[in-house]
Amino acid sequence: MLVAVIWAIPHAVRACSCARSPDPRVALDQADAVFLARVVEEPSRTQRIAGEVTYGFDVMRQWKGDPAPRVTIKTQSSSAACGRRFRMAKTYLVYATREGTGRYSDNLCSRTRELDQADDDLKLLGPGSPVRVEPEVDGDNDREPPFLAPPPPDLALPKSAEPGKRGCDVASGGGPRAPLSLLWLALIGGLRAARSRTSRSPASRP
Repeated sequence: MLVAVIWAIPHAVRACSCARSPDPRVALDQADAVFLARVVEEPSRTQRIAGEVTYGFDVMRQWKGDPAPRVTIKTQSSSAACGRRFRMAKTYLVYATREGTGRYSDNLCSRTRELDQADDDLKLLGPGSPVRVEPEVDGDNDREPPFLAPPPPDLALPKSAEPGKRGCDVASGGGPRAPLSLLWLALIGGLRAARSRTSRSPASRP
């Protein structure tokens, strides 16, 4: 059994056979997307057992393919099947293939490499361009509220200003009534007139 295991190890390693990595410009032409990205999500243990794994990346710059700010890359879990293992929080210059489903994939035979080993690539590729970010349209509360015109002024005339009326609106009780102050003045005037007539009449004799 031990001999069988030792014999199987080199055969498994030789299962993935790649040609020499192409020149950066050739690799750029062959790849569907080329971008600089940082690993932010690793595959689960279930994915590793299944044989196909997916890594999540935050894209920082791009040279080809117009990738989104967040992308996923599929690869095989085993290096014997040419699967590439990305390390968490590391930054890579990725030469990816785009599948019919729209997902990216990569393998050991591509020119993908860590940033600290990509000096020759960056010299030939140039500075690249920032990733295009789509504007948010999910409706947040940062937008200014729409302008609402004030309501028109109330132009209705008060009762006292209705046509055909002048002055104050005095409640009527069946006919005109003299104010109470005028009645008092009339009463006082009548008393004074009575006193005046009394004082002017001759004194009565016995």
